[in-house]
Amino acid sequence: MDNTPKRNLLISLIIVSLVGIIAFLGYYAYDLKQQVKKDVAALETKQMQIEKAYAKLDSISKVLDEKIQEITKLGGKVEGLQKIKRQLEREKYELKVSKKIATDRYKKILAKIEEYEAILREKDVEIEKMRVVNEQLSSENQGLKIIKDSLTGQLTVLSGSNESLSQKVKTASVLKTKNIMVAAIAENGKIRTETNYKAKHIQQLQVQFQLDDNKVAEQGQKKLYLKIMDASGTPLTDATSGKFLYAGQEANYTQTQDIQFDNTGQIVTFSFKPTNLLVSGKYFVEIYCENYMIGSTTFNVK
Repeated sequence: MDNTPKRNLLISLIIVSLVGIIAFLGYYAYDLKQQVKKDVAALETKQMQIEKAYAKLDSISKVLDEKIQEITKLGGKVEGLQKIKRQLEREKYELKVSKKIATDRYKKILAKIEEYEAILREKDVEIEKMRVVNEQLSSENQGLKIIKDSLTGQLTVLSGSNESLSQKVKTASVLKTKNIMVAAIAENGKIRTETNYKAKHIQQLQVQFQLDDNKVAEQGQKKLYLKIMDASGTPLTDATSGKFLYAGQEANYTQTQDIQFDNTGQIVTFSFKPTNLLVSGKYFVEIYCENYMIGSTTFNVK
């Protein structure tokens, strides 16, 4: 019995089945390929969105730094902005390291970006107000500085006037002498009152003068210094002599005496006994009180 027709039919059925399977697999492969393309495109789009969100946060972060610096310079408080900056940096880090981020989380970050942008706009308004206030304060401070400088100038003038007046009063209060007389007392007690003396007639020198009227001078104890110098400028001294301060420097004096000044035209007398015979020449007599020379005269020794 010939089985050829049955075999041919079976082969045909097998071929048809294989063609169907191949067609199905081809369609499945095509569909899968298209789905993969869609998934890749979706991933690329998501990645681009994440990168875009990161760039936006990074830009806001830089602007936020500028606002913090500006507000600090204007004297405002920046603690709140610094807290926002820390939160923003955490979100930047999350976007940077995340290969895949949940849609809900991504939407929350986008919402935060809008909040940050709104905060920056508010801070722009706040900064502008602070600038206006600072400019007003600066203008007021400038006005106060001008007033201060003016007052300082007036005080300087007044201080100078007071110093000048004080100096005038001080100068006016200096004692003055009049009727200065140098007498030579000989060993026998004879007193000569000329201006030229022989050395042998000078066993003692007497310097007498009257204190002039001075109502400005303060009454009370005064220390007077007598200075007698030879032609070379060397002071005559003895064991009671010493130094006093004059014009900021120490100077030798011949004698000193304390008096009670009462502005009555009192007479003051100094007596000095030279330790050696005076040489011939011109001698200078100077009287000092309270760092001022208040009188002077000369005499000669032959």
